[in-house]
Amino acid sequence: PEQLRPRVTVGQLQDVDKRKLKRLILSGRLAPCFEAAEEQDAESSLEECLICWNWFPSTNHSECCQKSVCTTCFLQVKAPPSDGPWQRFATCPFCNAENYSVCYGGKKSADERAKEREEEAQVEAAQRRVREEEAQRA
Repeated sequence: PEQLRPRVTVGQLQDVDKRKLKRLILSGRLAPCFEAAEEQDAESSLEECLICWNWFPSTNHSECCQKSVCTTCFLQVKAPPSDGPWQRFATCPFCNAENYSVCYGGKKSADERAKEREEEAQVEAAQRRVREEEAQRA
């Protein structure tokens, strides 16, 4: 099926064991290679890959800092398989943690998405307060 093939050219993914990739996707350890959407509408439940900035029905999450990453971007970030299991030898592109790996928990529920939006709103409000306080001091 289409969702088992990454969206990049074969030349870019020469070091990927396609059979292993298929097994990881079918076993639920990696997100499927979904077709990307460039934007999300208000009613959508898509997740954004924080590397390519495209939207997907679901994404992988870095185990160290829980950032969203699509399978294709993960395959481009991961270390070559020559040293062992390719899922375990890169540095996280978000927090620089050693032994970068991802997990896939399936599509987020409505409650999970609502909680995430609430947390984002709280962070934005805190950032606004800090900027306002800095402007008052200046």
